[in-house]
Amino acid sequence: MDLNERGIYYPVLGICFGIQFMLGQSFEPSIDPTSRCIGMEHKLMPLNFTLNARESKLFRTMPEKLYKSLASENIAGHFHTAGVSMKHYNSFSDISKHFAVTATNYDDQGMEFISTMESRRYPFYGLQWHTEAFFINQEMLTKPACGSVDFYSMRQ
Repeated sequence: MDLNERGIYYPVLGICFGIQFMLGQSFEPSIDPTSRCIGMEHKLMPLNFTLNARESKLFRTMPEKLYKSLASENIAGHFHTAGVSMKHYNSFSDISKHFAVTATNYDDQGMEFISTMESRRYPFYGLQWHTEAFFINQEMLTKPACGSVDFYSMRQ
């Protein structure tokens, strides 16, 4: 944050545990913002974009075809057992002041969790899903849009 405050553009992209860490730093030290996600250890799914997602810093320049693919195809690779639930996010007003949720998903028991978020002030972004898994996941290799998502995220 200090570098950005001094006018030095310093973006941060937190993937998987990174998004949990970023939000964890925003909560009281005694509060763990994560919840157990059931059935998300190896799942490809579309993102449920929020109403403001298309205008977000992360998605506003994304090609329309790629954005639609993320919203409709099983290409966002979720390989995790924990996540930050929307219930936790909504219960702490300080968090929503600093971070905007741009996409969510549901685990196998119906818990809604944050899939994508960004800081309202700084170039900080969090993804609960893996763009980089395209190179190591055989199922993702068969989906052309996965490589495009990975390439796009590295350019940001």
